[in-house]
Amino acid sequence: MARFGYAALVLALVAAAACALVDSPASSAREAAAPPYTVDAAPYTEMPRFVVRYTGRGTYATRYHARPPNPGGARDTNDAHDTSTQTWRLTFDGSVSVPPCGESAGADPCSALTGLSGARGPSTATARINHTHVDGLYRQLDATDRCRLRATSSRSDGVVDIRYDPASRTVKIGARSPISSTLLLLRGYCPNRPDGIDRLASNYAHPGFSFDQRYGPDRWFRSRTIGIPADVFHRAAAIRIPLADTPTGRPPRNCATVHRSWFERCTTGGSWRGTLTLTRTP
Repeated sequence: MARFGYAALVLALVAAAACALVDSPASSAREAAAPPYTVDAAPYTEMPRFVVRYTGRGTYATRYHARPPNPGGARDTNDAHDTSTQTWRLTFDGSVSVPPCGESAGADPCSALTGLSGARGPSTATARINHTHVDGLYRQLDATDRCRLRATSSRSDGVVDIRYDPASRTVKIGARSPISSTLLLLRGYCPNRPDGIDRLASNYAHPGFSFDQRYGPDRWFRSRTIGIPADVFHRAAAIRIPLADTPTGRPPRNCATVHRSWFERCTTGGSWRGTLTLTRTP
């Protein structure tokens, strides 16, 4: 009985140690969400000025299948599998200066904080088009459409939104449209077939694709807004803000198809990640 009691005690101690390990602060920290920003500390500066850079990469893909009817004949079969990638490495025009917020007897000087628009730096957009049409009436009208498309730019019409919230004394920062100007340069169809294939769109690859026109690249690349206490800027050599696609920007997974009689099936989606970096300048 004594031997059995000793063994039970050992097992209980081992189990307790395992529970303590699982519930330890280090384990909880690993499970905690990543912070919305990180800061490199620096000595206090009353009027810091920051250069703003934005780097990122995204991928997107759409699969589409439909069987449009033909009057008096068999249905067509249309398939598309389109993919795209986007990269950007931008430095925004101008800079951001943050005065001491909420310390003036008159109007708060931080109320004048505004964002930046326009940037320089390389950005690239690529697309891979893969379409197939099987005609239900005439075999000679069967067609395929396959190509790779690419566009690059050294300028961007991207935007960094910045505003001051006096109630919380935080600076609200978000980003949008890092790749819009490059996407405009990207050809929307394969060069040998500018009109596409019968009842197939020329391109399902663009980010945020949906038959619902409320979605698209601009909504897809609009980031969440991060609030940073204004005091942080005065003691920061650099502030890094990780950004990613948001639920608000993601289109319906079924592409919001509209032709029920075509037996449409569609899946669409992707992801992007970026880092907004504010670096103090002399």
